[in-house]
Amino acid sequence: MNRPEDASGHGQEGLDPVSLDVMQEFRRINHLRLSMLARSMPKPGLPPTQGLCMNVIGEHEGITQRELGKHLHVSPATLSGILQRMERQGLIERWADEKDHRLMRLRLGREGEALHAQATEAHRRSIESTITPLCERDRRELMRLLRLVGDNFETAVAALK
Repeated sequence: MNRPEDASGHGQEGLDPVSLDVMQEFRRINHLRLSMLARSMPKPGLPPTQGLCMNVIGEHEGITQRELGKHLHVSPATLSGILQRMERQGLIERWADEKDHRLMRLRLGREGEALHAQATEAHRRSIESTITPLCERDRRELMRLLRLVGDNFETAVAALK
């Protein structure tokens, strides 16, 4: 692990070094996961934010722009610009909600559906090459531990409301 022995001055004083190593490993794994997915996508240069939008819209057809923004923690102004570019590229389609015309609903466009299918396949291959090789016992233990960490995050987020 490439963590400085003395974490003072970085807001890490008093934290358990093993816990810091765990968080560093989470960051490293996430970076590598995103790199792997980006390299396996047929459309180079797709901004990560657009990829995230496509993933959420593909999983939740008809989601509103407001819901998407909350899900991704993106401001309405930022999201609007992203979605305009995606719409021009044929990645998404937008339409006004039938009951409340102030709400814009989203679905994947033709180009977006094709990319989403390719991204889903790339994701499947990444799981097969990284998680599946672990023995079943290790996968179950990893899942148990990640659930505990996820529950702790959920509790901490709820406490911030």
